[in-house]
Amino acid sequence: MDGVEVARRLRVTPWGRSARLVALTGLGQPSDIERTREAGFDEHITKPADLGYVARLAASGAAARAF
Repeated sequence: MDGVEVARRLRVTPWGRSARLVALTGLGQPSDIERTREAGFDEHITKPADLGYVARLAASGAAARAF
């Protein structure tokens, strides 16, 4: 099972609907971003990640959709 499938399964659970999901991946084409959005991710970060952005995202407590 990959992360996209995990996200899909989480989003159908009561507690998973409100979970904050961030995809950290080496895939960054528009179709990849669309795939993670459709799976329910709140963010799509392409490697190499900007660690400052990741830290701000983790500290913010609320997803700022990047799609």
